[in-house]
Amino acid sequence: RFPAQDPVAEVTVITDIDCPYCRRLHQQIEGYNDRGISVNYLMLPRAGRGSGSWEKAVAAACATDPEGALTDAMNGVDLAPASCEHRIGNEFTLARSLRSTGTPAFVLADGRLFDGFVGPADLAERLE
Repeated sequence: RFPAQDPVAEVTVITDIDCPYCRRLHQQIEGYNDRGISVNYLMLPRAGRGSGSWEKAVAAACATDPEGALTDAMNGVDLAPASCEHRIGNEFTLARSLRSTGTPAFVLADGRLFDGFVGPADLAERLE
């Protein structure tokens, strides 16, 4: 979870650590937060269970600092393999059920879904 200091909106982003546009989005996380947009991630390792993307998502989820580990992974840092009770399977199933066509995808509180990368300024405009 990447909360805005003074939130005006909250979005859920369907993401994959190995998706280039997801990485681009995460590199701009402060831009979303600066506009009052809190961002929650729903992991959808598109390569599926047991893939490298899946293992990266699990490693981030099981880290002592999941948000920091996710940021590292999104910046191309190799995380140490990890194992713990996690929600990646549930998130994967939920993300698939939303019928998004890819990653990233934004799910808004009112149920709207935007597929593809949307920058901070554009998203703030869409949320108004």
